[in-house]
Amino acid sequence: MTTFDNEPPEVCIVGRCDFSTGMGAITVAFAELLSRSFPTCLLPTEPALRSENTITLPTGRVLPVCKTHDGIKASVFADVFWNGSYDYNYGLVPQKGLRVAYPCLDSDAVPARWTELLNTWFDIAAVPSPHLEEVLRRSGVEIPIVNLPLAIDIEGLLAEPKPIPGPKFRIGSIAAFHRRKGTDLLIKAFAQAFGNDPNTELVLHSNLAFTGAVSRVEELIDKLGLSNVTVSVNGLSVQDKNKLLASFDLFANLSLGEGFSIGPREALALGIPAVLSDVGGHRHLRDSPGVFLVEPSSTLPARYPEIDNMIIGFQQAVSVDDAAAALQRARGWALSEEKMKTDHLRKELAAAFSFSRLSAAYAELIKPELAGLRSTRPRSPFASQPKEARQAAARRTNAVGPWSARSGLVVPAHDGGFFSIFNAYFSNLVWELRDDRVHRILPDWDVPRFIERHRGKSVTSFCYGAPSDGNFWTKLFEPMFGMSEEEMNSAAMLYDRAEVVPDVFNTRREPNLTYIHAYKLYSSPWFGRMRREYNRVFREHIKLQPSIQDYVDRFSEKNFKERYMFAAHVRHPGHLIEQPDKAIAHVDHYIDRVKGLAEQQGFKKSGKDWGIFLATDQQRTVDRFVDAFGDRVSYIEEVRRTTAVEDAKFDKLSAEEKNKEGHQVQHIVASDRSMWSTKMAEEVIRDAFILARCNSLLHVTSNISTAVAYMNPDIEMVYCTSGL
Repeated sequence: MTTFDNEPPEVCIVGRCDFSTGMGAITVAFAELLSRSFPTCLLPTEPALRSENTITLPTGRVLPVCKTHDGIKASVFADVFWNGSYDYNYGLVPQKGLRVAYPCLDSDAVPARWTELLNTWFDIAAVPSPHLEEVLRRSGVEIPIVNLPLAIDIEGLLAEPKPIPGPKFRIGSIAAFHRRKGTDLLIKAFAQAFGNDPNTELVLHSNLAFTGAVSRVEELIDKLGLSNVTVSVNGLSVQDKNKLLASFDLFANLSLGEGFSIGPREALALGIPAVLSDVGGHRHLRDSPGVFLVEPSSTLPARYPEIDNMIIGFQQAVSVDDAAAALQRARGWALSEEKMKTDHLRKELAAAFSFSRLSAAYAELIKPELAGLRSTRPRSPFASQPKEARQAAARRTNAVGPWSARSGLVVPAHDGGFFSIFNAYFSNLVWELRDDRVHRILPDWDVPRFIERHRGKSVTSFCYGAPSDGNFWTKLFEPMFGMSEEEMNSAAMLYDRAEVVPDVFNTRREPNLTYIHAYKLYSSPWFGRMRREYNRVFREHIKLQPSIQDYVDRFSEKNFKERYMFAAHVRHPGHLIEQPDKAIAHVDHYIDRVKGLAEQQGFKKSGKDWGIFLATDQQRTVDRFVDAFGDRVSYIEEVRRTTAVEDAKFDKLSAEEKNKEGHQVQHIVASDRSMWSTKMAEEVIRDAFILARCNSLLHVTSNISTAVAYMNPDIEMVYCTSGL
């Protein structure tokens, strides 16, 4: 449905496109998540790939390769920040707009060249772990720094069921084999803890083969005489790597330092417990049950053969004794019932680093205005977005003009009953929030703009706001997506980088939602699923103004008193046009149906354990219900209803005239603009929200019934026909 044309690119990701590596994972994270909010391109640091026209991410998203810096408003450098004397990749970053660096190192200091480049070449540094902010500051970095965890594509792992244990207890590690990763320490600790125990094995895998690293690992295994250790290098697809990971009963990583560390988080996503060195990117995993941190016992110089063999700061190593003890303790715990009881907690921790949890934080790094616009999913508690840091970065940024990318949709009010207007907006809200390009869907219920759109046409149903009310949504509900009432009443703010939905009624996705087709919706086999899906979004986004919510709460508390409540929404007979058979249930049918349902459920006529809430636009219907049920009936008294005189006129009409619109309260009021106000909207809202507090709803085809169905997906829907 969304028709955004977000070309040409305005965000450029400069990064490694070998996506099997850790650095490639950084490119994927920024390219995937930022492209959900902005038109984005890739500029590979591998020269051979720059001649390509497109790059396909592991997620399947296809992005254009950057060919020009024209139009680029923000850039992210996602590769190794500086990898030695002959590394000039940082020069690929466009020198205009916002320039973001993502430095990641596993030492307690960064090279002096990193500090120089960060301070002169970039506007803001985002770091994947909190400890790196201190490392950069201590190393002399002066630009603003924010914490932004590396987003990992682990939704698939999170959805996987609990792995089935194999015949042997398997401890596994997926990490590079260079010395800083502590592979040697892990092998020695395993040997000390389990020796050649035939029921316990160690599996080591690396997708990188540094010169001499594999032979060093294999020689150590031979030296220790271990026959229960397996080594593999290179060549695993994502699917095979995940399959290997799922075979582990315990994940282990004893690295001397970590900027972030992907492997442990992927293991936690499967519910697998982990033994980790208490360093850097491991530290904020400490509070999850099943995560065993081993405190380092010694400090070593951090040597980087890949960065001109430089020594850059220090790292910390755990002792073999402490690591062996942790492995034994973790093995015992992993075989206990406590492990199974806490699988969900480890998954929950890992979910904080998923694409879905971090998507908004990545967008806010580029445009802080997007803060708070999407909240359909929980956010990662590990991502910080200090407003002051981002504002300071903006002051350093070269002006590049306004963003052209669209990220919002506006749903205007139409000439209809209140819940016809509401359902049209809400259906678009539910469906459009699924599109990752859409950050907010706003209602334009501004009355002067409504009148302008209907100039030259008669208004037959709308009467829910006066011209002085502006966007009358704000008179009834709290503002949407973090906006203020003032902003929701500003056309400039409402339509900022937004488009008007091409289909106000959302007929392509919900053709049966409103008006004459709703009966098909009520009788469809998927109606229950739809109700729950709509309810989730309803609870998240729709908040009544406090005065209206207070009325609903007080009325329900006073009249329902923990009784089983039947709700009857009895419509004016002038609503024949909306019914599937052009006939509508008479009030006596409702009364008989309520009596029959009460008897079926075992309620006694004189019992105090059940009651009826009546919502109707006819005074004579109120009188008829009171005659039938007495004080068992509750209803809102201060409501505009058709009078006996108005109904008498309707009764005298021919069948053909009764089938035309224009006889209900809304049509009577709509014909005189001086009577327009939010009063009728409040009346309808109060009725609907109280109906939704009941247990069973007796109804015909109506927008109100449809809304009540998803406001309370557990309410029993009882359709009343004229043939009862």
